Amino acid sequence: MNGEFKREVIYVVSTFILSALTIIFTSFCGSELSFFGLVFLFISYQVPWICAYVFAGGQKWLKRQIQWNKKDQRLIYVVIGFVLIYFLLQSLFGYVEIQASKLLLGFIQALFFGCASEIGWRKYLQKRLIKKLGNKDCPFIYSFLALIFTLWLVLIGNIGWHMQLPNLIVLFIYICGHSFCLGLLSNASKSAWPCMAYHFLVQWISYGFIIQFHWVSTLIIACIQIVCVMFLTKMIQKD
Repeated sequence: MNGEFKREVIYVVSTFILSALTIIFTSFCGSELSFFGLVFLFISYQVPWICAYVFAGGQKWLKRQIQWNKKDQRLIYVVIGFVLIYFLLQSLFGYVEIQASKLLLGFIQALFFGCASEIGWRKYLQKRLIKKLGNKDCPFIYSFLALIFTLWLVLIGNIGWHMQLPNLIVLFIYICGHSFCLGLLSNASKSAWPCMAYHFLVQWISYGFIIQFHWVSTLIIACIQIVCVMFLTKMIQKD
């Protein structure tokens, strides 16, 4: 193995193995809704930032990732506005059904289960890859992390295992589009808060609303959202 990326490879492998182990323990609990099932499920979503905490040197590194600043506050406003526009685009391209009963559950799960993983994937792994490969390779890095992130979500979320190929393509495009946007946000921000806000809002919406559309419309929306986020983050960086 080339020693240049040995630490990054070990991080990814460790994250996948530990996440898989926690999911196995969850299955032993009989149900994800049991107390211990929820505990192990919660831990599985925290594995990326916990591994990053260990690899990056601990508390001092973590404090830098969650330190609040005005630039990131402006990015969060951009995130909120963009996610609302994104949902409107989805409504235009596809059929939308509101699941009011799942909005509260989705809020809790998005807040405590999903968004903290961005500290590991974006602020640790992505930052290290950009530091080694340079900004010119950012699109490649975003695409690579989109693939890794999608596979990780499929692993821990039991997503897509029983889907047919067309639905799997839609799911892959959907997650990769958001992951690419998260890469752009991470590169434009100092802390993990903008990425965490984006992840939280998108995950919450995905739980509270059933949205059905074709893979072509999914691809169109993904391209629009990437271009919009790229434009908005560049505007923030210039300021």
